[in-house]
Amino acid sequence: MSDDITAVHVSTDKDDKARLENLWTEKVYKPAKARKRKAPRLEIFHSTYRKIYEPILDFANKTAQEKPDRIVALLIPELAEPHWWEYLLHNLHGARLKTLFYLKGNERVIVIRVPWHLRD
Repeated sequence: MSDDITAVHVSTDKDDKARLENLWTEKVYKPAKARKRKAPRLEIFHSTYRKIYEPILDFANKTAQEKPDRIVALLIPELAEPHWWEYLLHNLHGARLKTLFYLKGNERVIVIRVPWHLRD
């Protein structure tokens, strides 16, 4: 879709930021640079009281305002679970975030839910 990619992480633990940045550098930034690709950026937002939706909504809407000639695609990973009840338990945040974007989002922000298969 584009090589202008920003990953967004909302954390409730300030100590988590350095660990995640180091992991990002090792697993994403260095491999992208080794392949001569533009490395995705990482934005980490600290949120109190476990508010995860507002920082993501604000970031996507701000990005859409800063780039008025572009569509902003928000990819929300969904865990692909073998049983339907596990799917309901683990994917509530994605459904809520999608609904919030429909209600309060910018018309140039599209929401794409992507299945994510975890391996052992």
